[in-house]
Amino acid sequence: MASTVGQARRPSRQPAGEEGATAAKKKQQTTLVWVPDDKVGWVLGKLLAQEGSKSEVSVGGVTKTFKRAEQVVPCLHSVLEKDYENLAEMEDFSEGAILYHVRKRFFKKNIYTYVGNIVVAINPYCKLDIYGPEQTDHFIDYVMNNPSWELEPHVYGVAAKAFLSLCSSGKNQSILISGESGAGKTETTKKALAFIADLVPTKIDGSTSPGSQASIEEKIMNSNPVLESFGNAKTVMNNNSSRFGKLMEVGLDGPSRRSLPRLDEWHIRGARIYNYILEKSRVTAQMNGERNFHVFYMLLEGASITELTQLGLGPGGLESMRSFQYLQQAHDEDYLIAERDEKREYQDMMQAFDILGVQMQVVEKLKRLLAAILHLGNVVFESDTQADKTVEGSRVSSSSQHHLDKAAELLGTQVDTLLMALIKLRTKLFERPSTPIQAAAARDALAKDLYRRMFDFIVDQCNVKIYNGVPRANIAILDIFGFEIFEQNSFEQLCINFANETLQGHFNKVVMAGEKALYED
Repeated sequence: MASTVGQARRPSRQPAGEEGATAAKKKQQTTLVWVPDDKVGWVLGKLLAQEGSKSEVSVGGVTKTFKRAEQVVPCLHSVLEKDYENLAEMEDFSEGAILYHVRKRFFKKNIYTYVGNIVVAINPYCKLDIYGPEQTDHFIDYVMNNPSWELEPHVYGVAAKAFLSLCSSGKNQSILISGESGAGKTETTKKALAFIADLVPTKIDGSTSPGSQASIEEKIMNSNPVLESFGNAKTVMNNNSSRFGKLMEVGLDGPSRRSLPRLDEWHIRGARIYNYILEKSRVTAQMNGERNFHVFYMLLEGASITELTQLGLGPGGLESMRSFQYLQQAHDEDYLIAERDEKREYQDMMQAFDILGVQMQVVEKLKRLLAAILHLGNVVFESDTQADKTVEGSRVSSSSQHHLDKAAELLGTQVDTLLMALIKLRTKLFERPSTPIQAAAARDALAKDLYRRMFDFIVDQCNVKIYNGVPRANIAILDIFGFEIFEQNSFEQLCINFANETLQGHFNKVVMAGEKALYED
C-alpha cells in the first residue's frame, strides 16, 4: 500500500549541497518510531537502542522490546506537525502515520479524508451537523460555478464529482462504497442518494415540478427502509449489518453533448436496484450474539394482537420471540437492541411500502410468508420405521403438527402436499422416505428458499415503482456487504469477503494507475 499511494508528490531533485544536511536531519527524525499496539493499531515511541532486528522502544514511558524489524517503523517529525486532507501528500505513508492522521482528523469531527481520489470515512456512531442545507448548497455551488476548486473530502463531494464527470465525459459513473461491517456504508449510500436528489430535479411524464420531485425522491429513498428491514440483521460486529449487496443505478436524463453542467438541463428519471448474495442461511441459523433478519422481530413487536392471532404468532414481543426455533438461537439480551425501537421500525417499514405504492394486499401476503417460515422452523420430525422395519422414515411429532398445519394454511397449500415435500425424497426415477435429519434439512432448505424468493420479489416491487424507462445516463452506487470474519463462517460470508477483497484490489489498481500517470506527467 505504501508503494501504491505513498509517493503522491512528484520526485524532486535537491541541490547537492543540501543533501548531507537533509540526510542528517532525517537521521535525527527517525528517533521517533511507530510500533504496533493492540488497542489503536500503531502508536508513537522513542527508539532507545537497536541491534540487528531487535529494538528497544520507550512507549508512554514504558520500555518495550521488539524482536522483528517490521515492528519498528521510522516516523518523520514533519508529518506529525501538519494536518492533511489528502494522505497521499504525506512524506511518510506508513500504516502508523495513516492511522495517526485519520484519528487526529476524527477527533476534530472531520470524519472524511482523501487518499488520492478515494475518500476514507470513519463512522462516528452519532449524528454530525455536516449534512444540512448549508453543506448541500456548498457542494451544489461547486458543481454550478467552481469545478476547479480543491474540494474538501465529503460524501457529497464524491457524488458531485461523479455528476461532473458524467457531464464532461458523457460516460456512466459509479460510486463504490466498501468497508468492514459497521463502517457506515449503508448510511453513506443514503447520503449520496440524497445529495443527487437535491442536485437535480425529477422528471416524470415529461414535466418537472416540486410535487413530482418529491414523489420520485421519496420512492427512491423509501426503498431503503424496506430493503433494510428484510435484508439487514444484528451481527457480533454491527447491530444493523447489511446481509446482502445492493447496486442502485440512478437514471438521469440530460443533453448528449459533453459540457459543463447546467442543472436545469438534467433530471432524475428513476432508479433501478440490483441485489447480490443474500445471506439466506441466517434464516435458519445464527451464531451466538446475533439475530435473524430484522423484519421477524419488527413483525412480532409491531403487528396488532388481531393480526398476530390470525398469523398464529402468539401475543407478540419477547414471549413470541422465545417460542420460535428460528429466533430461539439468540439469548434474551440479543432479542432486542437497546437503541432500536422495533415497533417504530415496523411503522416506518409500513409507511415506506405505502410511499412506494406497494398494494396493501401484497404487504399482507409478505407477512403471511414471514409467519409461515417461523412456523416451519417449529416443525419437529421423529423416526417412523416402515412395516418391514428396515427403512427409517420420518413423521411430524404430534406436539408440532399445528405448526405444520398453520404453515400450509399461510402458504396456501394442502397439509399433505407440504408434508410429502418434507418427508419424501423424490426424483424422476424413485421415491424414498427421508430420515428425521433429512426431513429437517429439507424443512430448512424450504424456509431459506422461500425467504430468498420473497426478497427478490420485494426488490422487483421496488423497481416497478422507481424505474421509469431507459435513461440518458446512470450514476450507480454500490453498497457492498460488510467484511467480517467469524469463528464459523457461512458460504455466503465467504462470498461476501471474496467480493470485498476483489473490490479492495480494484481500489489498489485504480490508485496505482493514478500514481503512475502522475509520475509520467
